[in-house]
Amino acid sequence: GPRRHLYGTARDLLLGLTVVCADGAIVHGGGKVVKNVAGYDLPKLFVGAFGSLGVIVEATVKLRPTPDAEILVAVRFGSLKDCGLAARAVSASDLLPSALDLVDGEAAAALGLDGDRPALVAGFDGLAEQVRWQRAEFAR
Repeated sequence: GPRRHLYGTARDLLLGLTVVCADGAIVHGGGKVVKNVAGYDLPKLFVGAFGSLGVIVEATVKLRPTPDAEILVAVRFGSLKDCGLAARAVSASDLLPSALDLVDGEAAAALGLDGDRPALVAGFDGLAEQVRWQRAEFAR
């Protein structure tokens, strides 16, 4: 999803799983803790197979605490090229957006932003003070 920029993909957050294969065999892979490095990484193999190796019936995932504060900020630009340059600048800066997305004018209008100009939308989360600082820096 849009927060994979900071938190990683669902595959990265997977610790372990249980799969039922086509022949009825039950396969357990991974573990219930982060530090589990023995053997092949079967959970990532099964997830990457998109169900062709078996049906996932149980999954253990890493969870993160709910952030103290969250905010979405949209900055409008004259062109998608300018949005792209701004996104590159944000990626090279000290900012740590939880989400960063370029939207064209049509998508910006669908989001409720006035006009039909493209926008760079960034999400920030964490401690309230950090979120305020990042919002101010992003708006510059």
